[in-house]
Amino acid sequence: MEAVTLTEQNGLTVEALTATLLYTFIGVIILTLSVIALNKLFGLRVRKELITDQNTAVGIVIAGLSISIAIIISGTIGS
Repeated sequence: MEAVTLTEQNGLTVEALTATLLYTFIGVIILTLSVIALNKLFGLRVRKELITDQNTAVGIVIAGLSISIAIIISGTIGS
């Protein structure tokens, strides 16, 4: 009987791990650029709105951006 390594059993390869890290990094950059665009487009400061003014609506928008980018990354990695 052949010895099966953990890598072969789980299907995790160096290429898959590298791709996952790359897409995660790209996702974080896209999220950051989205927040910057939100600041410029609507003329508000997200940090001030979230912390000082405790604006829940801005928090929900940021959460929605995060979730949507996470879904895109997950779909890309899964394909």
